[in-house]
Amino acid sequence: MGMGMGMETISRYFGHNLTKVRIKKTDLYESVPGLYQELNPEELNRIHTALAEDYSLGDILDYLELGEFIEGIEEPGLELDARELDKLLDLAEEMREFHPPGFIAMCRDIIAANPPPLAAPVKLFANF
Repeated sequence: MGMGMGMETISRYFGHNLTKVRIKKTDLYESVPGLYQELNPEELNRIHTALAEDYSLGDILDYLELGEFIEGIEEPGLELDARELDKLLDLAEEMREFHPPGFIAMCRDIIAANPPPLAAPVKLFANF
């Protein structure tokens, strides 16, 4: 995927509805199971709704060796920089046969929610 792809193009490419669902960070574990991206120190935006499959946010670090664990609320979060985001989808697609479809969908949703150019690292938190 090239660096010139904008949000509208990415949205059409993946077929996702990128409607923002903002929550307070403190409400993470009382919210719909999914993956949330930090908007600011107090707010998160849901970018992926969890599927009933066996995968987690930590799989990105464990299997793709991308990102860095960061302090979370109850569970650690994951921080990805622009270089790691650029590699995320390609690596996930290469390992598609080894991961459930939900993991691939989560990776696609992370990319769709963060079109280039990325100004700052992305902080992600999951409650599933």
